[in-house]
Amino acid sequence: MRKQALLFLALLVPMTGCEQVSQELPFDVDPDAPISKSISPSGGTISTPEGLAIRFPSGSLSSPTQVTVAYKGSAAAFPGEVEGELIPESIYEVTPRAVLLNAPAQLGIRLAARTLTDDEQLRVGFAVEGPSGPLMVEDVSYDLTSGLVLGPLPALGVLGVRIAEDVIPIEEGQPPDLGGGNFGGEGAPAQPNPQGTAGSGGAEQAATGSQVFTVNCGPDADQPRCLDSDALKIWASLTVQDRFQGDLILIGPRVEGTITFSDFVGGNPTQAQGTFRVTGILRVKVGQSVASYEVDEVLTTGSGGVPSPTGVQISGANLIFQNTSEGVNESFPFGLVAQGTGIRLIVKAVEEVELENDDGTTTTGEMVIHLRLRR
Repeated sequence: MRKQALLFLALLVPMTGCEQVSQELPFDVDPDAPISKSISPSGGTISTPEGLAIRFPSGSLSSPTQVTVAYKGSAAAFPGEVEGELIPESIYEVTPRAVLLNAPAQLGIRLAARTLTDDEQLRVGFAVEGPSGPLMVEDVSYDLTSGLVLGPLPALGVLGVRIAEDVIPIEEGQPPDLGGGNFGGEGAPAQPNPQGTAGSGGAEQAATGSQVFTVNCGPDADQPRCLDSDALKIWASLTVQDRFQGDLILIGPRVEGTITFSDFVGGNPTQAQGTFRVTGILRVKVGQSVASYEVDEVLTTGSGGVPSPTGVQISGANLIFQNTSEGVNESFPFGLVAQGTGIRLIVKAVEEVELENDDGTTTTGEMVIHLRLRR
């Protein structure tokens, strides 16, 4: 990552080998003048003196395209509303506008005149004009020495660096134990169980009907933000905490899921069907750079990625699914928590993170996720 940033930075440094101090017009160059270049389907690079470079890979464009970059330096030039705060001095217009690329280009923007706080450094990303509205790009790196923000560019249009607000802080310490509980059968209130043992829940007979638990939050306009909805909490293992400096955050989180429990016996279900997914970008500080790691935790009941009914049993404070996309007889610690007039089902999942070492090997760390579904 460090070598890549330094290589890309070379594209952003203006030529200094020609002495122009004593020259008169027309030799003076306007640094704000638009720059154009024809980019072929085989790829190419365009850069500006102000601090932007775009590297198009082969196949990114379908036909030769005249690409023009113009420095705007104003957040007002960006069309539409974006999540977070735009950095005005990072705004450029790239034409043709609102054109999706066949394969993402690589975008680099140098923040030479901006001093970011430690918190802002973790939350940098790109905002890009797309055909249907602004696109938020979170999978970026930020070199604190050079000021270079580097990441994928999915479309051409007005673009710039932004400071995201929709983030989940990684909790300190160790996650609490979950206490299990009794679902109470069809339509009955679930009962929290701090002792972590399965309750009796009533007569040992099957109950018809079902209980549905859902969770939904993310960056889309029709979704509540995950930070506001309290849909998940995340902890990092000691391996992850020891590797990085300062705070860790999950940026641009999205959580979607529904689990339906049915065929109750003794107040607890024996069948389940559903799916949930947690995605986002883990942002961390490594030395003099900020790096991104993808988090994508998916669980479905049944095999093949398509939700289908599967057996479930409760043992102590664990939900044991007989068949999921993770394998056979997967056990997940759980807890039932009364909240207002409803009940929350908290399920623990573990996401592995591969950490690169200086010698080329990798070390595996863990992110512990408490997913909080509501009935």
